[in-house]
Amino acid sequence: MKLNDDLLETYVRTFYGYGNYGGPFWFVGMEEGMLGGYDEIVARLLFCENHGMAELLDFAMMSRATSTVGDRWIGENARIMPTWGRLIRLLLAAKGNSCSPQDVRCYQGTCLGRGQSDNCILELMPLPCKSLNEADWFYSDWSTLSYLRSRSSYMKEVLPGRIAHLRRSIRDHRPACVVFYGKRYLEHWKAVAADTDFEESGAFLFGEKDGTVLCVTPHPVARGLTNDAFERAGRELGRMRTGPSQAR
Repeated sequence: MKLNDDLLETYVRTFYGYGNYGGPFWFVGMEEGMLGGYDEIVARLLFCENHGMAELLDFAMMSRATSTVGDRWIGENARIMPTWGRLIRLLLAAKGNSCSPQDVRCYQGTCLGRGQSDNCILELMPLPCKSLNEADWFYSDWSTLSYLRSRSSYMKEVLPGRIAHLRRSIRDHRPACVVFYGKRYLEHWKAVAADTDFEESGAFLFGEKDGTVLCVTPHPVARGLTNDAFERAGRELGRMRTGPSQAR
């Protein structure tokens, strides 16, 4: 079975994530995970087509239309997703709010990645995958697009334009805070945050450019990390956000 390559090509060039570019908090990861398979991608492409192939969509709406796990991650009774849970702790701490499990659950279930929220969740690479291993690269079977023959050819074709677009988006929208997660991709994050000098603070990196505070975190589920580490990083973001250079 083959995907509709016209839709797939538009999706690859257009889709960046969920939420609201006007929100003060942006999260940028490498790519979405994938629990399903071919049918999940078909549903995703159709949903995006029906919503005008917008750069950003509402996560709850996308999840309900395409998810293989139902409403697990959304709603008042959402199960806290480990990656998001720690990013949300960072955000809540930056705002000076409580970071209790119930606060995290409520924010994830009702605010994260929503169209009118104070945040957006962006992906450096557009196609969801089960892992970064070539063995899990199924798009070579599902598409006839030449650059999808392998993950490496996909990265070579798509990555430079995505980096440039994210850099422009930060410049144009000037969010208060951008959090890149996954230090193994530090080279890419530095390319997006062009000419930003980062300083280390524990396992985290912090910088500032044109009024936007930037942070690079280890992947939230990396071994040895704690909730408290993300809350401390959030409080540091909050201090930088409200410091003299952020008075705007």
